Amino acid sequence: MISKIGSSAIVLLFLAALTACSTTARGIGYLNPEHHGYRLTKTAVYVNNSGEFIDRLEKEVVAALNAKGVAAIGVRDKARFAKNDQDFQQKVWAEDINEVIILVVSDSSGSSVGGYQTFGSANTVGTTTSGLATTVPIVVDYRSMTTAGVVYKRGGDKVWKGGTELNVRGRINVGDDKALNVTVKSLMGALSKDGLVTK
Repeated sequence: MISKIGSSAIVLLFLAALTACSTTARGIGYLNPEHHGYRLTKTAVYVNNSGEFIDRLEKEVVAALNAKGVAAIGVRDKARFAKNDQDFQQKVWAEDINEVIILVVSDSSGSSVGGYQTFGSANTVGTTTSGLATTVPIVVDYRSMTTAGVVYKRGGDKVWKGGTELNVRGRINVGDDKALNVTVKSLMGALSKDGLVTK
């Protein structure tokens, strides 16, 4: 059975973990003034990194663009099997697309000690008092992820440049699912703000 002090300690640790959780995210973008009013219509999406998370990110961006009425396709498989960069570019532009959005992700995570919590108890038996104290570190997980993006239209003109920033603290917030959802939402917000997709 958990003692009253033990259950209080568990509650305090849980509250400390929750208060250490936070998320800040934003999407930023800059529309080329020469292309004011340009809207994405048929778009190839390429995330220029490797790994399972990146595959999922590309699929989520494609799905989000399709939900906004853009005919979007992912082109990672074309990159995987292209002979070289020139072959990859030829294969992408051979698709029925009007523009390509290229994303590059920088992602780092770790943990740090956010403080210490001390728990103690004292027992008195007769004239003898004994005490016990335990100090435990409060570990805070963090993740910092930036996504740099650029949109080129057929012919090579750069239409848009922007990206996303995500900073999270706390064990609840640092998972891939949350990072994907927040990053895609921030990217759609930035594209929407500049009029490239519907709100």
